Amino acid sequence: MVNIIQGLKLLHRNGIAHRDIKPDNIMVDPTSLDIKYIDFGLACRMESCYSTMVGGTPFYMAPELFLDQVPDTLETWFKVDYWALGATLMEIILHKTFLEEYLNRKITNIMSLTYFMKGLNISDDQLTALLGKHQVTMKIFDFAESYIFPLLKKDPVERHLVYYVPKLRTKRISKGLIDLRKQPK
Repeated sequence: MVNIIQGLKLLHRNGIAHRDIKPDNIMVDPTSLDIKYIDFGLACRMESCYSTMVGGTPFYMAPELFLDQVPDTLETWFKVDYWALGATLMEIILHKTFLEEYLNRKITNIMSLTYFMKGLNISDDQLTALLGKHQVTMKIFDFAESYIFPLLKKDPVERHLVYYVPKLRTKRISKGLIDLRKQPK
């Protein structure tokens, strides 16, 4: 998981907003844990990010995109990537689509998702309860609290990516979560 965070940091450092981060668009080498982001069809770079086009996969789209608040700078598109990364990492931990698990309901159409996203306001306490329900280990909980919770803030101004990730924890957490991802849902 740490490699996924570091990969997004590298994309952003090079002035690229992916705009469609989701598990299907992240390839992981199970031996080295190296990751590659794929499918840059919606990505934008610097000056090309100033369009009114909103795209992405609905379950991973940031709340502001459902409120017709289209980002108008590269930095605000980075905040959209942060949300998608948070939803993706939670899915890896939970083995279920994060929003459906959080809302405790199956969402069958975009209108339902839009309705829920407009009123969405996820607190750290709610995320803690969700992880507790899934009985995650303390190491995974600590990782989520430090690195994932800040990605899932409704207000993009409060949303941020924590760049420093201790090396000691990197391989243990990543290997455990990659192995979990392979298990049947």
